Amino acid sequence: MVPVRGTATSKTRLSLAGVDSSALAAAFGLDVVDAAVHASHVRRVVVTTASPYLAAAAAAKGAVTIVDDAPGHLNDVVLRAVDRVRALDPRSDVAVLVGDVATITPSDLDEALAIADEYSLAFIADREGVGTVMLTARRGLPHQPCFGGPSRISHRAWGYRELAIDRTARVRHDIDTADDLALALERGVGSEVRRVLERA
Repeated sequence: MVPVRGTATSKTRLSLAGVDSSALAAAFGLDVVDAAVHASHVRRVVVTTASPYLAAAAAAKGAVTIVDDAPGHLNDVVLRAVDRVRALDPRSDVAVLVGDVATITPSDLDEALAIADEYSLAFIADREGVGTVMLTARRGLPHQPCFGGPSRISHRAWGYRELAIDRTARVRHDIDTADDLALALERGVGSEVRRVLERA
């Protein structure tokens, strides 16, 4: 599952001259979706978004989409989407991958999911070791997302096992600032992000 809100306030911390931050946030999410769709350990990609445009774009890439424009924190959005996925397929293991790890590739995601598969509940911290970029839960186990702020501590407290993945791994590289984006561009980003930047 990839939550991509796609609202006008998305990525307001990422301020670049001539670049629409919400369009850039949408591009991050679509590149993450593209990587997930092509990962061999992923059976189905579900995108939850407030944007009909993003829903259509993600569906064109092969994702199942949920348009959720109800108010609430990201964690509320994730929980609503998890409930819908498990109502449709109670046997599903569910991984939640944030929509701004825009350098990730299918093989990066496969490697992370293979490690996570050893545990009933697991998570991957962001590059700074403060936030969270991925949560996984085996079938039948509830998710307790705590995205935002020092979520690494919160997820550990809820019983998620922190995966020992090198901090330089692409899966840990979320993009919140211009410096994050500059490093991401050095590592390589997907076609959607390149298109937005080239247009700007």
